[in-house]
Amino acid sequence: TVSPLALVGYGSSLSVLSGAGATVLDAGTATTLTLVDLAIESGIASDGGGGLSGSNATLCIARTIFAANSASNEGGGVSLSGTGTLQIEDSVFYANDAYGGGGAIVASTYAVTIEDSEFYGNWSGGDAGAFQLDSTGGGSIARTEFTSNEAVYSAGALDYGGWGPATALDLTDVTFASNNAVYAGGAIHMGSRDDPTINCYACTFVGN
Repeated sequence: TVSPLALVGYGSSLSVLSGAGATVLDAGTATTLTLVDLAIESGIASDGGGGLSGSNATLCIARTIFAANSASNEGGGVSLSGTGTLQIEDSVFYANDAYGGGGAIVASTYAVTIEDSEFYGNWSGGDAGAFQLDSTGGGSIARTEFTSNEAVYSAGALDYGGWGPATALDLTDVTFASNNAVYAGGAIHMGSRDDPTINCYACTFVGN
């Protein structure tokens, strides 16, 4: 694995990376990876991370689309294990699905910063239609929309919880609209094992 590594799209439109039936990008272990101006689509993973998989990674995603990626287990778009950091700016996660959990993203103990992004039309056969995050990571999400995501079990959009100790997750100017979960938490579900905290500032919840 080459690290640090930056993949930057070329030209006036997004550069497309297609999985064609396999995981699009495997970041390996302890990788520092930057993705800019890309469309990562149609990846399929037999385990996790149809679009991107990695462990103990430092990951920055900017002006990038993850679309129509799928995982048999967790993280249809992105699956991150271990401990690391995840930064997402001005990006879109659309129509990704995972049969285990985290339709768009699953991240274990990751410190997360997400700004000016969209999650819509993602699906999970377990928890977290869009984003599943272990609460030992924490971080912030700002000026971001979660729309029409769905989970068969809990957390139509966002699932936050873990085995602790928990770190707070701050949500600022985040919109949750028309998300759905069959059992619990149409928009957000919080695990009870480690008593996690989510702070919401100027957030909107509509039709969940």
